[in-house]
Amino acid sequence: MKQVAFSIDYDEPDQDSYRGFVVSVKNVGDAYEKRKEYRFNAGFPPLDLIDAHNFMISKIGAENILACNWRSSVDHFTMDGDKYEWYTDDGEWLRATKKFEATKEFKDIKKKLQAERNDL
Repeated sequence: MKQVAFSIDYDEPDQDSYRGFVVSVKNVGDAYEKRKEYRFNAGFPPLDLIDAHNFMISKIGAENILACNWRSSVDHFTMDGDKYEWYTDDGEWLRATKKFEATKEFKDIKKKLQAERNDL
């Protein structure tokens, strides 16, 4: 059985220093140092969370996961700026704020990702 933890790699409290979601996976009972880490950084945290979640389910398998949690960095990230927020329409997910969606920066990120990925 596996233990899974999600964290966000960034320099608190600067959302602009975002370097990706990290999924740490280890066997139950193993030392923390034996974990394997997988990084997801398409450049847009909400998409990276979805990619990390899909990886966890498809590659590890829900039936093989005993515990899954989010490290404090995930919550801190949403509190450290005004670009991203939690919403709970269907579980708990990350999204861009309406204020950020109105910016050129957001529109540039969206355009770049749509050009790079055919799954959006």
